[in-house]
Amino acid sequence: MRHKPYRNKRIVTAIRTLFFTGGTSAYAHRFDSKFPRFRGPDGALVREVPEAMLALVATAVRARY
Repeated sequence: MRHKPYRNKRIVTAIRTLFFTGGTSAYAHRFDSKFPRFRGPDGALVREVPEAMLALVATAVRARY
């Protein structure tokens, strides 16, 4: 997983918790313009985590574990 840190379950869980949990008080909801959106296979809008935020979380997880 060192070569593909964005697929690490710890990182995915950290991102989901940090950015998307909390409904209207979630970071992703409050700063909607920071998260690009695309249509998923089922047609629903899905927010994408920007690479810079992913790198920040990956660095924190690597330092902790």
